[in-house]
Amino acid sequence: MTESGETQTLLSHEAFLVEAEKLLAHHDVLIAKVLIRNQPQINAQYGTDVGDRLIQDIQQMLLELDRSFLISQVSPSLYGVACQKWEDPQGLLDALKAGVDKINQSKVYPMLVTLSTGVTVAKHDSPEPMQHWVDQANLAMISSGRDGHGVVFGEETEQRSKVRELLGRLSVHSGPPEGMRWVFQPIVSTETTQSLGFETLCRWTDPILGDLAPDLFIQLAEDMDVLCWLDKWALMSVQDHLDELMKRGAKFITLNLSAKTLVDDESFVKLISETLSARQEFECSLVLELTESSIAHQPEKVMAQLEALRALGLKVAIDDFGTGETSLASIGGLPCDYLKLDSSLVHMGSEKMSEGLLEIGVKLAELLGAEVIVEGVETEHDLALARKVGAHYVQGWYTGRPFEISLD
Repeated sequence: MTESGETQTLLSHEAFLVEAEKLLAHHDVLIAKVLIRNQPQINAQYGTDVGDRLIQDIQQMLLELDRSFLISQVSPSLYGVACQKWEDPQGLLDALKAGVDKINQSKVYPMLVTLSTGVTVAKHDSPEPMQHWVDQANLAMISSGRDGHGVVFGEETEQRSKVRELLGRLSVHSGPPEGMRWVFQPIVSTETTQSLGFETLCRWTDPILGDLAPDLFIQLAEDMDVLCWLDKWALMSVQDHLDELMKRGAKFITLNLSAKTLVDDESFVKLISETLSARQEFECSLVLELTESSIAHQPEKVMAQLEALRALGLKVAIDDFGTGETSLASIGGLPCDYLKLDSSLVHMGSEKMSEGLLEIGVKLAELLGAEVIVEGVETEHDLALARKVGAHYVQGWYTGRPFEISLD
């Protein structure tokens, strides 16, 4: 701790743990981890002189937070903070955000400076050592990395950590983790409500953690660069269940795909080719669903792969249309057999607005030569709206919930 009149200094990580442990002996302590997210990018684009200046400014911002805080430097862009006097973890996150906002408002740097921040409350009546609480703060910081919002460690963060650990055990030669499976949701004709297609969806019920939200584990799999394995297992599940799906009336089967898998994983592209060749005797199309935003990252490479596979019989669906930031002009250049209109367009809160936006989607599909699938149909009214705007298919719990097919 600094005495009045002394200059606050950065501690080493080891000294930080010792001093924070002293604070914890009598009081709960807030522990934060702070990472300058885009410091390497600034170094690469604008030079290390600019990057070094940023490090100095962040250090100064941290040291000026409060003279009673302990501040450590773990690496040039990673810092620890410990304090007793603040009882509100969100208050500390707000102070850190205010500090970086002030730096950005000065417009010293050619791009916005962004931080990843995580906070936890170290309990003085717990037997856990200080490193345990620092690790919690680190996990919260990692969780904040994608959107830049500060995270307070809690049950969700702990679950993310455990899921990350499970995904980290996977390898190119392993099978799906225990409890991961694929289910199929009907896509029905708006005219007859007959199931003509099925979307392949991943579900995961871990024996210990229970049901895991797809948004959670799929995002983590993407962050950890293992989503390609989930994509491959999904395709293998389609192969395993193709006969049964066709018995249920399937004219097409869709599966979601990461554009990165399509570009980087040659073995996956080969597996798709083999699947297309093997199913030529069947009257059933394989459809890859990609979001327009994912295609936009490497459009030339993605479209080259898609066109090659389309020549073999593959079809393409643009998923979640209406939620991305891609321009209509760029959408016009994408290979597209099905345009899936996002459920948010159905549930705008204003029927007039929903109808108008869905009509725009249907008109765009006509220009692309694509058929329309409206997602999120949960009521008879939603189905009637999809019919009114001229959609070809609908998907949602009203017309069919996801189901599992047993191989036994």
